[in-house]
Amino acid sequence: MIFSFIFCLSAEEFSFSHTQVEKGLDVFVQKIPDIGVAFVSLRYDFSVTKYPGMPHFFEHLLFEHQIEGDNYDQWLEDAGGYSKAQTGMSFVRFQAKIPAEAMERLLFLETERMHKLCDSLSEEALQNQKLVVIQESINTQLQEAPIHTHLLRKTIFGEHLLGMSVLGDMFELTFWDKDLVCTFLEEEWKRLPLQIFVVGEVDEESVVETIRKGFGKGEREEGIVKLPKPEVGSRISTTGDSTALYVMWPLPSNTHSDSLALQLGHIMLTHSKIGYLQHPSIISQAWIEQNRHGGYFVLRLEGADSKVLEQYLEKQWERLFCPFVGISQRNVNDAQALQRRYTMHARQRLESRALQMERCVEQGETSSCVQPSKLGFRDIRSAWSHWLAWNKASFLIVEAP
Repeated sequence: MIFSFIFCLSAEEFSFSHTQVEKGLDVFVQKIPDIGVAFVSLRYDFSVTKYPGMPHFFEHLLFEHQIEGDNYDQWLEDAGGYSKAQTGMSFVRFQAKIPAEAMERLLFLETERMHKLCDSLSEEALQNQKLVVIQESINTQLQEAPIHTHLLRKTIFGEHLLGMSVLGDMFELTFWDKDLVCTFLEEEWKRLPLQIFVVGEVDEESVVETIRKGFGKGEREEGIVKLPKPEVGSRISTTGDSTALYVMWPLPSNTHSDSLALQLGHIMLTHSKIGYLQHPSIISQAWIEQNRHGGYFVLRLEGADSKVLEQYLEKQWERLFCPFVGISQRNVNDAQALQRRYTMHARQRLESRALQMERCVEQGETSSCVQPSKLGFRDIRSAWSHWLAWNKASFLIVEAP
């Protein structure tokens, strides 16, 4: 029933309701009748923190909250649901899927664990989660791509959020105690702007009222820290298991008019079928991170000597903007067709719908999100030539020992 309903929706427009409960607290609802389940995503945005890494650690601690002797996840499983969480460069996102009739109970428990975490948090739970985060850090250290990307981010963005590690400093973590966690909760967490996205079979008025009672009157502070001028043109070297070239460009906020053109970049450049950088022996990957503060675009190449990789990329970059051999309308159309296909396929899942609502809101659309009109190759060329110019790139050369 879910799938047949979703596929009947217009491919062009994605509608939802918006209620601003108070400043810094917004609720977005997309109702889907007769499916028996609902999905909620709570997104907390932080512009700056006095405790780098604490938002991520706090994310872990919230799952230690006890509900009638069981922890949060156990209660959800018993109710027939599941949850997960994610900390990004400037946000923490909590998500849960639950039978529709349990949605208001879930929202109530979300507010309870925020307000009562310090009452229920034991020293054992605190130390357990420290070990979990330390293990996460160790696991990250074993993956070269995140480490090298962070090295470039720190070089370009410095002490801004875009340059910091989400995990924080492991040495400082060992000294964090319950008093510091509770200070963070009162001074920062309860004041963070909060967006709540709800999808599924729900009573919108009841959901909004439950959120108003539980999350309202939080004196939430909304703000954006101005991104300092990035350091571009840097060149750094390190060693790794295999030779690779990383190239990074700083990007504007995801609300910038060029963002749509930039977000097509990873498809147009490195997709296995239509990617402009496809080569028989050189492997290329690309990814983009953007939020309301700014972002970055990364290319990773491997499969040859580092000098060969850089020479190949520079040559391809010159060709990108040349008439007849560079970006063509066909390239752009193919990339947008793939993007639309991904979007429509993703709408089959409630979680993906909540994330799409989030992206729509980030782009300034608070009640609907219409598929953007087709971009022309001149739009792409204009955006890329400005933001992805060769002289604005920073390089990390990884040499195998």
